[in-house]
Amino acid sequence: MNEIGGYLDAKNRENVAGWAWRWHLQGGSKFWVARPLRDLRNDEDLKRWREIELKRRHLSKQVRKVVNLAAWRINRARFNRIRRYS
Repeated sequence: MNEIGGYLDAKNRENVAGWAWRWHLQGGSKFWVARPLRDLRNDEDLKRWREIELKRRHLSKQVRKVVNLAAWRINRARFNRIRRYS
């Protein structure tokens, strides 16, 4: 069969070539290739991150407790009753 290419055929070939070139450059498809993660932090950045992380972990242990209001009211009434009769 004789292929006579038109504008859309040329445009399609151009798109396919661009897609193949991008695929080649990044070692796989745009969305599905597994890329290695690179840590671009220098020593100063890593030091700052460690300091922030230590502060965050230390402060997370000092969170105020969640108060159960119903239990708090019952205990308060109980202690008031005990205090009244003592």
